[in-house]
Amino acid sequence: MAMLAAVTPTAAELERYMMINDILDLLKVINFFISIASIFIEWQVFRDFYNTPAWHCLIPFYNDYYRFKMTFGNGWYMLIPIVPAFFALMMSELINFDNPFSLSVIIMLILLAFSIFYSMYYRVQRARSLNASKNKRILAAIFPVIGLGIIAFSYKTKYVGVQPHFQSVKNS
Repeated sequence: MAMLAAVTPTAAELERYMMINDILDLLKVINFFISIASIFIEWQVFRDFYNTPAWHCLIPFYNDYYRFKMTFGNGWYMLIPIVPAFFALMMSELINFDNPFSLSVIIMLILLAFSIFYSMYYRVQRARSLNASKNKRILAAIFPVIGLGIIAFSYKTKYVGVQPHFQSVKNS
């Protein structure tokens, strides 16, 4: 029986691994600060605009239910982006990715795209319920922490209630 030689990484490989580890550590720090900023912003929105105790924003699932209730009028809408993403995740376990144009891959991508676009639609509707301008709505849809942060700390912001899903265009 031949003995396998132990593989030791070269100095260049070690340096590359250390650099990747440093980048991951930096991303962890950035994620931590974004999470703290999100909590601070949600605290402001719950306290000042939703007129509920601010600590409600810290309760998992309840805060999502309440945000969707204040945005759409029904809190159970929070399940709409979760269900397609869940089924897409379940399908990914069954998919053979050797054929990228198979029906199961296409269905999975459609479900994920629906989940992403619905989440962006939710952010736009939430900004509308907080009486935000069109530019702030777009910013909230693309960069939610920055957009909602600007909306939450603006002196013009007020909760105007559930908005209709689609505005009719009036001829003037």
